[in-house]
Amino acid sequence: MVQPSNIESRGTTSRKGAVVTLLSAVAVGQMVALERRERQPDPLDPPVSIGHDVSELVVADSGGATIALGGQDETLLLVFDPDCVHSARVAETWAAWLAEQDSGRHRTYAVSSGPLPAAVRYAREKGWNVRVGALAPSGGQHPLTMRTPWVFAVAADGRVVAEGHGSRLAEVARSLGGAGRE
Repeated sequence: MVQPSNIESRGTTSRKGAVVTLLSAVAVGQMVALERRERQPDPLDPPVSIGHDVSELVVADSGGATIALGGQDETLLLVFDPDCVHSARVAETWAAWLAEQDSGRHRTYAVSSGPLPAAVRYAREKGWNVRVGALAPSGGQHPLTMRTPWVFAVAADGRVVAEGHGSRLAEVARSLGGAGRE
């Protein structure tokens, strides 16, 4: 009978050790991934669209006031992100549109999900003549601010009556009972 040499048994042991080490690394990686997934907030609700009730939504503005979206006036929301290149592409168009509007027809707010000071600074840099607010609910971004740049027309009862890409600002604004007509 032939006995395996020490070299052969060490090679087998070495391979088994490598397999055990690899499997251990995979197990640790899976545990870390699982822990991260458990710490993340639940997935966001679907984006806000026509018919959504946003009457309970409150926006904090730069003057320290809070803005409720239901129960009073029609509201036009210009949703942007200071770090979004697409928001930058419509910024000049928004500035021109805002400069031409009669402010007595409806409330208009520029809203961001980011920090309020950054949102205010961005709006000023872009020449937007509008109150600026921020939405930062605990756990992350609000469904209203999932798409940027985006525009929402909100009826006095707090229901979204029109919405669209920021390049369609004038069109969405016209849906507010005659407000925003050019």
